[in-house]
Amino acid sequence: MTAQRHRRNCDVHILLIRDDQVLLSLRKGGYAAGLWQVLSGHLEEIEPTDDGADREGLEEIGIRLLPGRPRIRALPRLACTG
Repeated sequence: MTAQRHRRNCDVHILLIRDDQVLLSLRKGGYAAGLWQVLSGHLEEIEPTDDGADREGLEEIGIRLLPGRPRIRALPRLACTG
């Protein structure tokens, strides 16, 4: 068995803000079920951040993000196992 030394562990979070309100969604199952949160999800293995945010918006609530809108990116964390 080969130990996995490092892996990319990166989420995207989508903040939809209008005036002073932020859209939250209610988690229905799995991790954090029953809690309210901003839209989020894991990036696929080699997926660019913008593509992941677009995909998650569509998967989670059926929206398409407008191209060219301000976006904030964060660096992925590296998790060391073992």
